[in-house]
Amino acid sequence: MTEVVETDVLVIGSGGAGARAAIEAAEHDVRVLLTCKGHLGRSGATPLARITYCAVFAHEDRLDTVDSHFEDTVRAGVYLNDQNLVDALVRDAPTRLIDLESYGGYFERIDEDRFAAVKFPGYSHSRGRFYDHELQETGQMMMSALRSEIIKRDIEVMEDVITTSLLTSNGRVVGATVLSCLEERFVVLKSKSTVLATGGVGQLYSLTTNPAENTGDGLAMAFRDGAELIDMEMVQFYPLGLLHPGPQSLQGLNLGYEILLPAGAVLRNNEGEQLLRMEPTNKPTFPTRDALSIAISREILEGKGTQHGGIYLDLSPVPQAIIGSDPVAKMLLDFSIDPKETALEVAPTAHSFLGGIGINESCQTSIPGLFAAGEVTGGVHGANRIAGNALAETQVFGARAGKHAAECAASTKPPSIDKKQVMREEKRLFESARKCQAVKRVRPTHLKRALRDVMTRYAGVIRSSEGLRRALQELALIRRRYEPHVSGESGRYCRERIEAIEFSNLQTVAELILRSALARTESRGVHYREDFPRRDDRNWLKHTLVAARLSRRVISKPVVVTRTVT
Repeated sequence: MTEVVETDVLVIGSGGAGARAAIEAAEHDVRVLLTCKGHLGRSGATPLARITYCAVFAHEDRLDTVDSHFEDTVRAGVYLNDQNLVDALVRDAPTRLIDLESYGGYFERIDEDRFAAVKFPGYSHSRGRFYDHELQETGQMMMSALRSEIIKRDIEVMEDVITTSLLTSNGRVVGATVLSCLEERFVVLKSKSTVLATGGVGQLYSLTTNPAENTGDGLAMAFRDGAELIDMEMVQFYPLGLLHPGPQSLQGLNLGYEILLPAGAVLRNNEGEQLLRMEPTNKPTFPTRDALSIAISREILEGKGTQHGGIYLDLSPVPQAIIGSDPVAKMLLDFSIDPKETALEVAPTAHSFLGGIGINESCQTSIPGLFAAGEVTGGVHGANRIAGNALAETQVFGARAGKHAAECAASTKPPSIDKKQVMREEKRLFESARKCQAVKRVRPTHLKRALRDVMTRYAGVIRSSEGLRRALQELALIRRRYEPHVSGESGRYCRERIEAIEFSNLQTVAELILRSALARTESRGVHYREDFPRRDDRNWLKHTLVAARLSRRVISKPVVVTRTVT
């Protein structure tokens, strides 16, 4: 008999947005269940976030305002942001930061009453709040505080489970199915409302800053159940992802260009030509992430790349104290690699997913009963994201999703579960062992590697119609090699079965990215088409939209504009 667990609000995903949603829902006196793909406080992208939480307090810069934060965010997003979401972000961010401190977090201060701040590319004022500690980054501090609050409130947590499907009844989401990563245990989670906070899909690319669990699970599930997804082509790359040297565990991790370049770091191609050099200054002005990633990728495509497919980063002019403040450079030292004496090879690394499930200010999706928050959603950042807005987004929209999901649950009768749906999902997961002959035991990890190669080559920083069409063809070939229900080895920690589920989700999201990128015949922010290199506001100041009801068509949707930003 299938195990069933009932709750009022189900939160899927335990990073910054999911943890904050669970806390806020519990504040409204409803039962809350939080599911984690890994361990609470240590899984998801939030613990890897290194520096800033963007919020206006005007402590260091009295000229800063929430209106300035709004305008910076919309300009950075190249006007593709839904402005009602941006307004919510900039107005709620300071309050949500104070909440974090009430949970036990801490942000650096000028004095007892004023927060310190840094200024990064895209900021008109200093508003990046941070936690400056040798052993922890800002994201780690935030997750420690959120975890402590969840434990304090005795919120029910289910760790080491992967959500495999959303359950619906009469067009409404009424729960989900999960599979334990530690044992072959299939569980039905029944809920009055559900919050998706499963993060992005960085694992679609060969080089990424994202953790292993970011495989687009929520995006794929929401799409299959009919949710509208917007701007799926918008994938942000960080310019300086480590390629070589160092162990594989460090590959893709980002070296902080916002700090290293103003301190004198030099970027060179294989001919020794400098791409960009910033002289040390107290007020650095240099390219945003999208512009620098495009410049680096162009050098590589023109045959001026390094042996490992990147460009050289020369840190010899950078003071040792600044190198020591960069976590990746510091980790290289732990492996007896001196960044000042070694020419590092770097390339753009998949960093942040800006498209996703469409939501309104209450975090409602297009499906009744389903809310979403964090990187799994689209519309907040538009076509590019400035540093610090991601951490703020997790707290602002996590809180909003939790609040409105709780209110929805309070006014909703206990739902009924479609037993046939559950049986189909259980069959999909467990009766597939007999269907493996088509792939002859090809492991999902091998197919995932092939998919990453395709996405990196054709849907990376620089794109074209020819490349995107080629990618769709190669994706179809990979699918022919893939039996959708490849079973893994049974027993404790059924990794291979989990990898098969993840690969199914990855290839679903990959197709949505490719088709959306092919449809947007312009360049805007992180989406750069070399065959359409200019921005086209007349035809493309609008979202791309995909949904299961549209089959493989991509349509457009107006951008919400509440005020004029120039």
